Amino acid sequence: MVLQSLDVSPSVVLGYALAATVALISSLFVAFVAYVQVQDRKYKHIPGPKRTSVVYGSLHEVRQFLKAGKTKLDLLMKWQSEYGTVFKYSLLHRYIIAGLDPDVVKEMLGRSIHWKPHRPYGIMGTVLGHRFMGNGLITEADHSRWKVHRSMLNPAFHRRYLMDLVDVFNQSADHLVDHLMKKADDLQEVSMYDAFNNISLDIIAKVTFNLELNALDDPDVPFPRAIMTCLNAVMDTINNPWMKYGLTKKHRQLHREVKEACELLRRTGRDCILARLEAKARGEHLPTDMLTSILDASQNLTGDKEFGMEQILDEFVTFFIAGQETTSNLMSFTLEMLGKHPDVLAKVEEELEEKLGSQMFVSFQDMSKLDYLSMVLKEALRLYAPASIVTRVAGCDVRASSGIVIPKGSQVNLSPFAMGRMPQYFDDPEAFRPERFDQRTPSPCVFFPFGYGQRTCIGQNFALIEARIIMAKILRMFRFELVPGQSWDLAYAVTIRPVDGCKNYISLRH
Repeated sequence: MVLQSLDVSPSVVLGYALAATVALISSLFVAFVAYVQVQDRKYKHIPGPKRTSVVYGSLHEVRQFLKAGKTKLDLLMKWQSEYGTVFKYSLLHRYIIAGLDPDVVKEMLGRSIHWKPHRPYGIMGTVLGHRFMGNGLITEADHSRWKVHRSMLNPAFHRRYLMDLVDVFNQSADHLVDHLMKKADDLQEVSMYDAFNNISLDIIAKVTFNLELNALDDPDVPFPRAIMTCLNAVMDTINNPWMKYGLTKKHRQLHREVKEACELLRRTGRDCILARLEAKARGEHLPTDMLTSILDASQNLTGDKEFGMEQILDEFVTFFIAGQETTSNLMSFTLEMLGKHPDVLAKVEEELEEKLGSQMFVSFQDMSKLDYLSMVLKEALRLYAPASIVTRVAGCDVRASSGIVIPKGSQVNLSPFAMGRMPQYFDDPEAFRPERFDQRTPSPCVFFPFGYGQRTCIGQNFALIEARIIMAKILRMFRFELVPGQSWDLAYAVTIRPVDGCKNYISLRH
């Protein structure tokens, strides 16, 4: 009736609507191009690959690299060799700055004025709409809130507490030895990444929440799978932002899997916390683990109105991700390097024989004796820093040592992985040479596998003590031979790990 009274046919209305839609799309495209041109002018003084597409920027080259089986880290190293220590690249409308320069690292990680961006930290906090790491120590963007939480958690990582954990580390290492003993026939292919991953998971569960997971012996334990489901979803979401909308059947299935995984992780933590609070209220003797320490520091979750159940669950998940991934990846890459460098392995075995002899227990005091093993672990961290890229947004202009100025508001990627492989900072960087750490101490702005500044990883000493004890025990007991034919490529899901799992044939040394 309205159309008839206006004497306008439906086809005319449809034509107007179509014209308006085309005009809107054209206006948005013009605005997009104008924005890109503004960004081009803002960053024209910084070298980097040219935009291969007005719309996609350098995204096509990134996708081609990934399609060829390479990682973003490989592309980062390629661009670094072409454009220097500070360069830009574009993804859609955004420019990202690679700051592979000590002055940039010192500034960006040393001052709280520079903040963590939503990508990737917000995605790690809430993946596909489900709370994962929440606002834990790794993902918290508000520096003032981070400082409060860090102060609560610091006592749980005090040197005195770490000394008490040596017993647990030794027991767990002995458990791993028993597990590998059943496979030490020189015939079975053993994924040492899986073994390290599961024992690290068992350790972090035990020392944080007195939780017996038994992931090493029970392949049906859902925890490792749940963690990897979430980590892979984080990377998939970073690479494909449309995934969060669940547009395809595959995406909707992933949403369900991530939801179940997040609920499992947080439900397990919640049950542990509630049981501990009830035991504490009854006056029972409590285990001296991290959970008890955190509850004491937070006055049973009542001392700080912004640190309640959900916040401690954020830390619960964060501990599992950081505690498991960092240590298991470090030990996997270390074993891989020892397998490829028998001369280095011989020196490690010689040191273990000389410093530990026939003793089976590795004490806290023994840590200072294992100098060469410590250098081997540092060299593995130089080449394979687990958190290979650290991201910040510049809160002010930042000047690199080359004189290049990174504008305020820029997203800056810092990479201990890339800097550890650059000849500007390390002689013969591709060589696995642990002795380099005996000759001099690299700048913490060049070698920062655990971060730098106030937000240095709270668990770095925990990880290094655990790794030394486990590696010392298994290297004294077994001979490892890398299974031929492995690709030695990297799998990249927030952290890096050996894609083929560091497979070995195992036999007894004696």
